[in-house]
Amino acid sequence: MTASVALSVSLSALPAEASTVSAEIPYQTFRDFAENKGVFTPGATGIEIKDKNGNAVGTLDVPMIDFSSVSRRGSLTLLSQGYGVSAKHGGLGDVNNASFGYDKNNYTVVKNNKHSGLDFSLHRFSKLITEAAPADINISGQLSDSSQYTAFYRAGAGTQYIKERSGKQTHIPGTFLTGGTVGTPWYSGNNLISSSPGDTYNKSQGPLASYGQMGDSGSPLFAYDSLSEKWSLAGVTLHNNGVNGQKTTGCYYLKIILKILLQPISIPLFHLIKTVKNICHGHMMQPKAWAVFSRMTNSL
Repeated sequence: MTASVALSVSLSALPAEASTVSAEIPYQTFRDFAENKGVFTPGATGIEIKDKNGNAVGTLDVPMIDFSSVSRRGSLTLLSQGYGVSAKHGGLGDVNNASFGYDKNNYTVVKNNKHSGLDFSLHRFSKLITEAAPADINISGQLSDSSQYTAFYRAGAGTQYIKERSGKQTHIPGTFLTGGTVGTPWYSGNNLISSSPGDTYNKSQGPLASYGQMGDSGSPLFAYDSLSEKWSLAGVTLHNNGVNGQKTTGCYYLKIILKILLQPISIPLFHLIKTVKNICHGHMMQPKAWAVFSRMTNSL
């Protein structure tokens, strides 16, 4: 993502078909990663990544994340057994259903809660989802603190490309959920955080660098907290810097707002906030003031 918001590209401009990844690593590796197949079993550590010639290119040292909270289309993430979060643009704020689990169980959305000023939506399902483990949202500290947050993973189902070291990209037809690694993000202004996974062969992006493309909007970015030893949802993908770009940008959602929203009581979604501009706070810190209105007229 460049400094100019005008140059950003909405990743929902085209239907979801997952990302740009290295051409030197078997494409199946990225698919297995997102679906927790093979060596990518949740909790597994020391996962060695090999290229097409069998040469080791890196190791995933942190416990493997459980991606079951990510919908099969990659654009919605469970925050509890009854709620999911996504972006708002490109129709993502008006979804009717979503599928989770290896059996692709389909669930009906009965309430779409869209923020009026931010590219954010929260969705309520008609029943509890038991086939997937909801994502944790207990982010503490700053995501840019590489001593605390030691790994960032993503998954999505956008347009697919493989990229050579020369920069040449080849489109991969089909619709697949894929995933990979992302380098440490930074605050990029306008309530956003950015990272550069499109710099595919830069070691700072990890051995499975994955750059979101068209159709990846709403897909999650997860952060591994080495202090609490757990994965948490850091934000959702909003924009990239074009097909051949490097930077991807997403919104950072504070745990406090989401925790309030997901309490087992009937409360209006965006009447909980005194200052809505601080949902995604510029410095990745908690906003100064929050308020829950005493009188509630709408329910989630």
